[in-house]
Amino acid sequence: MKGILGRKAGMTQVFVKDGTSIPVTVVEVLPNVVLGVHTEETSGYVSTQLGYGDKKDNKANKAEIGIAKKANTSAKYFIKEIRNMEGHQVGDVLDATIFEEGEFVDVTGTSKGKGFQGTIKRYNFKMGDATHGNSLSHRSPGS
Repeated sequence: MKGILGRKAGMTQVFVKDGTSIPVTVVEVLPNVVLGVHTEETSGYVSTQLGYGDKKDNKANKAEIGIAKKANTSAKYFIKEIRNMEGHQVGDVLDATIFEEGEFVDVTGTSKGKGFQGTIKRYNFKMGDATHGNSLSHRSPGS
């Protein structure tokens, strides 16, 4: 299994020969550093720990600095383990060249999270009167 960490840069579109457009997500991939390698003998499972995005040492805690020193790199903002990924050594630098053109990939991510939106913003419900004495339910849902 192959894997890499990246950050969503935006959206665009790609036009096919027949003129139809396909929506495409653009992912920014900076070099990933292998921070740790787990094997069956050492950890009981196989995985590779990757780090993405340099972090200043004064913003990192001692554990993050220690992990980064083993790989001879600076502390990283994002550290994730990718299961069943093997064939790399601590300190290796990975980038998007591990994938071939036309290869299908699965992408997972975390949404920004918008909390409780309310029915007006989320579902386009109408607001109650803001004046004339109806002061109890300006934006409240339902009756």
